[in-house]
Amino acid sequence: MARMRTRTRTRERIASGLEARRTLAGRLREFRKAKFGDQGGPEMARLLGLPARTYYNYETGVTIPAEVLLALVDRTDVSPIWLLAGEGPMTRSGS
Repeated sequence: MARMRTRTRTRERIASGLEARRTLAGRLREFRKAKFGDQGGPEMARLLGLPARTYYNYETGVTIPAEVLLALVDRTDVSPIWLLAGEGPMTRSGS
């Protein structure tokens, strides 16, 4: 019985992690479209010093390394609170 509860909790944590990655990926895509347009993936990748394919992987839910998130916040005006939690304005300038 305890084993089943542990497995259930593990599955719930995995599902929660997948949903968090999808949500972050969606915000990343939304910001890229607002900043560079629908075809702006290569430009965003260049800004972050990444291959375009790697950047697009992040937009599909692949785990984004902390260094990439920090570079995004440092090199753009994206609000870190909006990016991670979806709260407040998208950009630090408030627009």
